[in-house]
Amino acid sequence: MSAFTITKASQSKIDATLAYFIAVDMMPYNLVTKDGFKVYTNALNTSYHIPSRKTLTDSRIPNLYKDTKTIIESIVNKVCFVIHHRLLDFWIQPTVFSFNWALY
Repeated sequence: MSAFTITKASQSKIDATLAYFIAVDMMPYNLVTKDGFKVYTNALNTSYHIPSRKTLTDSRIPNLYKDTKTIIESIVNKVCFVIHHRLLDFWIQPTVFSFNWALY
């Protein structure tokens, strides 16, 4: 096994990183078919096989979307949980917030 041989796990990680690059920098999917990109990628690692446009559109980008959606949903749920309980505390314990109202 040479220093530049790529494992299946490494291939998958690089594919996911490529999908991230395409999504974040709004690059076209046909980037992977361009000769310059192929030469550049081959110079980095000759064992890496660039995924096809179909692979990117059918699995890599949708997987990135699902992973990102899961992370955002988790954050929103945590924030909503905290807000809900803070508001609930406010309404359950009215003596904590004294307004000194007077009736005339």
